[in-house]
Amino acid sequence: MRWSLAPLAAVVGAIIGFLLGVLVLSWPVIKFSPSLDLGSALEVLAILAVALLIDYNYNRLASSKKEENDLLLDLVRQAKQAFYDLKAISDLCRSGKKLSKDQTSRLLGASRELSNAVRSIALGLDECKIRVQKLEFGKVKEAREKLHNSLTAGPYPGPYDDASLSAIQIAMRDMGDQLTRLGFAICHR
Repeated sequence: MRWSLAPLAAVVGAIIGFLLGVLVLSWPVIKFSPSLDLGSALEVLAILAVALLIDYNYNRLASSKKEENDLLLDLVRQAKQAFYDLKAISDLCRSGKKLSKDQTSRLLGASRELSNAVRSIALGLDECKIRVQKLEFGKVKEAREKLHNSLTAGPYPGPYDDASLSAIQIAMRDMGDQLTRLGFAICHR
């Protein structure tokens, strides 16, 4: 763990500034005495101990939050990969033909992978004790549901008409946008 010296430097700087201020304001009255009493030494040690304790706790909390963010962003990356896989497979809908059993199976499997990835993000947010309302996670779930419905409703398993293909394209764009927005929301929490 890397220790930041900023709190310690601030405390030491404040003590030195205070002492210099007292020295300048009361110059004729102060007489230098080279003695050091135990009370002053203990006071300086106590201030240093408090500064180090504050620094340690700050760094511990900051590194913990960074690790949580990294794990959550990895889950978002996995969801984006599942989304890209689904997007590639959904191009089969543009063929103008009815989807075969194999194509239907691949399409439903890719949709299920995306659903599982979104569920993993929800579990990760819950584990990190992040309120899903704060990140508007419901929008991601709605976009996933809209995408799934656009792929499997209407003329499913095909052939897809222009209106259905347009609905799929809009749902794809919305899902990609929501995953990107969620990634930024996690970074800025």
